[in-house]
Amino acid sequence: MDLRVKKTKQNIEDSFFILLEQHTLDELTVNELLATALINRSTFYTYYRDKYDLAEQIIAKYLKIAEKLLHIRFSASSNLQTIINEIYLEIQQYRTIYLLLFKLKTDKLDFASSFQRLLKAEAKNYLAHSELTAIEIDYIGEIYAAMIQTTISWSLTNNENQIEFILPLLKKSLLPLLEENTLNKQSK
Repeated sequence: MDLRVKKTKQNIEDSFFILLEQHTLDELTVNELLATALINRSTFYTYYRDKYDLAEQIIAKYLKIAEKLLHIRFSASSNLQTIINEIYLEIQQYRTIYLLLFKLKTDKLDFASSFQRLLKAEAKNYLAHSELTAIEIDYIGEIYAAMIQTTISWSLTNNENQIEFILPLLKKSLLPLLEENTLNKQSK
């Protein structure tokens, strides 16, 4: 990709996030984007059909980043606490962006749901090598996904250091139940 194109698209994306801090996607206007990015209308429409196309492309970009991260983390570790911590630390780099994306929801766009589906798919792939039944893998994958997403979202929203508080709670309460059931099935 041409460097000028890359810089222009990054400028539009940065402007989008600046405006998303002040407005919902429905409230945000292309004119505000143009003014914030200091570009003309034709430049914007060269790359995007409308503000929803821009949002869709941004969501796809950050889901792709998350997918790579999750795949690496789930492949490299067998400990859910480690997975949650490593995912959180990576996402922390994009804290403001992910906080805004988690709030981004329209009739057609929902980053949080897409992120949770991604988490569930990776969790199910992680569990696929166990002796769990398909229904057990699906159910535990749903729990893992909800737990990881809730932990990350809550930590990002409340305080960037809260993960250190949450992980011991997970280790004491939910994780032993999940890991025990998974390990029991795997060892049979």
